[in-house]
Amino acid sequence: MEQEIRDSGVVPLGGVPWGTHVCHFYETKDEVLEILVPYSRAGLENEEYCVWVCSDPVGVEEALDALQEAVPGLQEYLETGQLEVVRFDGWYLRPDGSFAAEEVLRRWKMKLVQARAAGYQGVRLAGNASWVESRLWKAFEDYEASLSGSIGKDNILVVCSYPSSQVRTYRSWPRDSACVLKPRTTMRRFLRRFQTTVAVTTSRLFPRGGTA
Repeated sequence: MEQEIRDSGVVPLGGVPWGTHVCHFYETKDEVLEILVPYSRAGLENEEYCVWVCSDPVGVEEALDALQEAVPGLQEYLETGQLEVVRFDGWYLRPDGSFAAEEVLRRWKMKLVQARAAGYQGVRLAGNASWVESRLWKAFEDYEASLSGSIGKDNILVVCSYPSSQVRTYRSWPRDSACVLKPRTTMRRFLRRFQTTVAVTTSRLFPRGGTA
C-alpha cells in the first residue's frame, strides 16, 4: 500500500510519510524555532493533533509567543485541545527525577488513540532533548531507538531536537532517524570523524545512508 505523505512544514524535509522520526541538531534558539514552529503549524493546518514538549532554550511561553505570530487562529487550536505545549519535566520525568521511558512511549500511543477518536488525522510530536543529563543519556538513546521502532506503522510524526553540544559531549546521537541539521563547520567535522551514516550540511535533509 502506498504511504501517505504529510507536509512537514519544514523546507529541508518537504513531504514525509507517517512514521517518520527526525533528529534535528541546533546551536541557537532561533534554529529551534525555525524548525519547530512551521512544523507545528503544518500539523495544525492539516488536522493533526500536535504536542510540543519544551526545554531550554525555548520555554512554553516562548514557544506559544512564536506560534502566536506564525499560526492564524492559534487560540482556537488551544481551546479545542488540538495543540498541547508543555514542559519537559512533567512529560518525561518521574517525581524522583528518573526518566519514565516506558510511560512516555505508552503516552504517545494513547495520544494517537485519543487523536483518532477525536477525528484528527494523526499525531505530530516535537521535543527538545536539552534537558537530558549525562546520567540519563543512555536511557534516552534507548528510548529514541524504541520510539523509532514503535511508530513505523502509526500515524505519528516526530521531531526531536538536540543541542549540538550534546553530541560533542556524549559522542553519540540517534542514528536510526532521518536528520535535518543546521550545524556549523566544527559540527560537520566532528560528525565526519565518526563516519556518521548521515551526511551533514546546512539546511538540508539526508536520510540514513546519504553521502556528502
